[in-house]
Amino acid sequence: MRIFVKTGGEFDQTIDGLNVMVDLILRGALGAPDNLHAASEILSVQTHLGQKSFPVLDIVNIMSSKLGAFVGRGSLNDLKDLIFLVGNFPEKVYNVRAQLNQTHRQVLVNTMYARDKTPGAENRMRKFKFTLGIP
Repeated sequence: MRIFVKTGGEFDQTIDGLNVMVDLILRGALGAPDNLHAASEILSVQTHLGQKSFPVLDIVNIMSSKLGAFVGRGSLNDLKDLIFLVGNFPEKVYNVRAQLNQTHRQVLVNTMYARDKTPGAENRMRKFKFTLGIP
């Protein structure tokens, strides 16, 4: 299910109002964890209002969920999220790669091969495959 969450504006007058798209996935569906508390970690970030802490899925669970969702529904948004995660957190993804579904990882790599025909694609794919543990 997809919803839009209104942020800023009347909720935080220090930033403009913005609608943020959020995909909701039921517990245990499409690779989402059954126990959200056990699958989460606390992320602390500095904001204009000071230090804030947010519960987020840990890397193995967010990757498993996103891979499951991508394979299950083929959404371009899921693909973009996976590219972002692998590109911005390669060490973390590399460290949990063995815990991720190999078939799902292979589907992601195959999709990337089929889609990325831009200059430098071969080098990007080599790094992508290495990070995901795909030969």
